[in-house]
Formats: sequence, structure tokens, C-alpha cells
Amino acid sequence: MKSTPTQLVILTLFVALCISLVVFLPYSAASRPMLNDARPPTAQTTCFKTGESSDGRYKICYYNCLGSTVAITVGSLEFCPLSIRK
Repeated sequence: MKSTPTQLVILTLFVALCISLVVFLPYSAASRPMLNDARPPTAQTTCFKTGESSDGRYKICYYNCLGSTVAITVGSLEFCPLSIRK
């Protein structure tokens, strides 16, 4: 079956469109984060252990985080970390 010049032009345009989609799609606006979606990194503070207390199956570990007390719970057989990040 012989192709007409119009069919060849349409086929060429279709192939060019497919190639451009494959090449340029990864750079489209949909794949880039929007500026208003950017969040500043959250600052983390290192908190140091100040004490602990046991209550049956659990242990409460206390930490000083820039003057504030923070507590975490661990299993009674686990060690409290010497520091945590909050």
C-alpha cells in the first residue's frame, strides 16, 4: 500500500510530537516543585538526658531542650538515649 504525501506529513508530525514529549516531559512544570510549595528546613535542637523513671513495662526518659523539659517513652529494658533531636 502506497502512502500519500499528506499521510507522510501527518506521520512525520506525529513522530516529532512523540519524541518531543519524551524529551521535554521530565522538564515540564508539573515535575518541578512550585516556589510556594517550598518549606524552609525546620531547625532541630539537640536535647540532653536529665533523668529517667520506670513504670512497669515502660521507662520515661527526660531531656533538657534549651530550657524546656521533653519526655519520651521506651521499653523498661531499653536504655534512654543520651541525647535526642527535636
